[in-house]
Amino acid sequence: MGHRRRPSAYGELFRVTILLQLATLQTEAGDLMHARETIDEALVIAREISDVGSRASKLTEVAIAQAEAGDTKKAFAAAMVLTGYQRVQVLVHIASNTPD
Repeated sequence: MGHRRRPSAYGELFRVTILLQLATLQTEAGDLMHARETIDEALVIAREISDVGSRASKLTEVAIAQAEAGDTKKAFAAAMVLTGYQRVQVLVHIASNTPD
């Protein structure tokens, strides 16, 4: 008792995906406060993914969701941790979601 079973890698990937889908719906509904909370929850899980490639992929998705929810500061910080194409993807989303 008292021990929480660690979810499988597949479970972690699935949870991040579902949370980011929920955050997208919240963003589209204009509920940015809850969208950002949901994205933060996804980020915590994504950071724990053991497979390096899967972790980088999910962290990219989290950063893109941050940009789309208007959380430019967090999205930019996340982009600086990423490399190559993943960094570019996030920076493009930040630029396309930043008001003129």
